[in-house]
Amino acid sequence: MSLAILVDSVPYLDQIKQLWRSNARTLGFFPDGGFSECASYKQILVALSGSQVLGYLLFRISRDRVVIVHLCVEKSHRQQHMARRLVEYLAEISKGYRGIAAACRRDFEANKIWPRLGFAAIAEKPGRGRGRATLTYWWLDHGNPDLFSGLDVLRSPERLSVALDANVFYDIYNKDAPDTLESKSLVA
Repeated sequence: MSLAILVDSVPYLDQIKQLWRSNARTLGFFPDGGFSECASYKQILVALSGSQVLGYLLFRISRDRVVIVHLCVEKSHRQQHMARRLVEYLAEISKGYRGIAAACRRDFEANKIWPRLGFAAIAEKPGRGRGRATLTYWWLDHGNPDLFSGLDVLRSPERLSVALDANVFYDIYNKDAPDTLESKSLVA
């Protein structure tokens, strides 16, 4: 088996779409043109045996994170660590981002795979589908620093940690500026 980033390859796209259609009940709706668009952005990883698609991982970039849209493996090739290899490959090529996110219906059997792939459940919310089934949001952190990294050394029981938007600070600091009443209400 080999892993590759799919770039506008029509035969593979057709096989990926067939694999999606056979698993659409759990993967959900996805527009036909969406596959071509993701391929043009190099956002489909594919597991191949020769020219046969065994599985794929479709993702998108959202601000500082990578979001898994689909992770699908052909039924006859499950339990062979293919999903793990696809996720590990995605993690390797996305090290510069904060991490990888995924959402999965809690009542789906596939929801059990995320902890085995190193993801942690971070939130839940109602889905948008007919039954409004609960979605679990999963997160695989890359360990890259963010805005609040390192703040734990400044925290102590007697010190309150707060964050203040720079524009609000400037509004409060500039006493004569117009249209700053809302920001200055914080001082009251």
